[in-house]
Amino acid sequence: MFDQFIALFDDTPFKIIVNSILMAVIAYFVYRWVLEPIYTSFVGMRNFWKLRNRPAAYLEITPPEHSEKSPLATRQLFAILQSLIGKNEVMPLEIDGSHEEGTRYLIRTHPADIPALQRDIASYLPEAQFRVLETQSIPEEITGEYSRVFEIKQSRHYAYPLQPHEELDQSDPATYILGAMTKLKAGEKITMQMVLSPHDSYWTSKLYNRVHSRGYAIIDNKLRHFVLSCPWWVWAITVLYGLFFNDLKATLSLLVLLLIASLFVRREEPELTASQQELYASILAKLGQPLFRADIRVLVSAKSNARLYDLSLGINSSLAPLNTPGYQELYVPRLYPDWFGQKISRGNGL
Repeated sequence: MFDQFIALFDDTPFKIIVNSILMAVIAYFVYRWVLEPIYTSFVGMRNFWKLRNRPAAYLEITPPEHSEKSPLATRQLFAILQSLIGKNEVMPLEIDGSHEEGTRYLIRTHPADIPALQRDIASYLPEAQFRVLETQSIPEEITGEYSRVFEIKQSRHYAYPLQPHEELDQSDPATYILGAMTKLKAGEKITMQMVLSPHDSYWTSKLYNRVHSRGYAIIDNKLRHFVLSCPWWVWAITVLYGLFFNDLKATLSLLVLLLIASLFVRREEPELTASQQELYASILAKLGQPLFRADIRVLVSAKSNARLYDLSLGINSSLAPLNTPGYQELYVPRLYPDWFGQKISRGNGL
């Protein structure tokens, strides 16, 4: 058994070391590119599944027409919500629009947490009005003949922030989303659900400390950046060795060793432009706030397929004010043909 294991890495000490390093590199990329995305998707599905058969009540919120809360006050509210969510692990927030009920803000949580949640939000929005709804009073049926459920994702790494909106009296992105949910016809329904769970990871802390200490960090496309930024002598030595000895396996082994050796060579820090400095400052500000993992789904129901398409397009367009051009945007991933698995039979909920 041991001899077979050694044979996998070859029979000489040098080749064993090289092949072991290569296997470790492959294992790392398999973890980051395959296992970690699968785990992330599993956590998202688990968060939705936890909502089933859990005692819950809805807190319906009617916010004031105008709010001038500062970003600091909003961050403090998020910190309170983060501690409250920590008790139940997840908390769904919904914006529900229908012809019969109009547009409503709903927060689903455990009935015992409703009083504390209402006090915290009332401290943030004293003029807001509240109503507690039991789950039985929330209609779950889909009245439209055509329905579609789709997810909303971020186009790039979560560290890249969305467009900030600090002057809400001048530009409030929520008004665009609400605008897409108004003037619905009888039998039409739009529900945007955000399942929040506190996010705290080693990689986030590591990225924050790197940006804080160095002023920048390579956030995505790390492999491409690593290959392109390697010293010229790595490729020169590898090419010359390959031409002289004509041994592909030995050349690749040498390349791996040189790439690893280049990691310990001190490189010059890049000079950031003013726009890049502003970008990393916004990344640092975002990572320094209470972070949430948000799984966002949208239910659209209508009487015709053409109307379903128009309402879905309106919701997608309403998210545009949140996009940061060139860095971050919200989009609907096309994981499969749109006609496959999108129509939902009458009677299924979100």
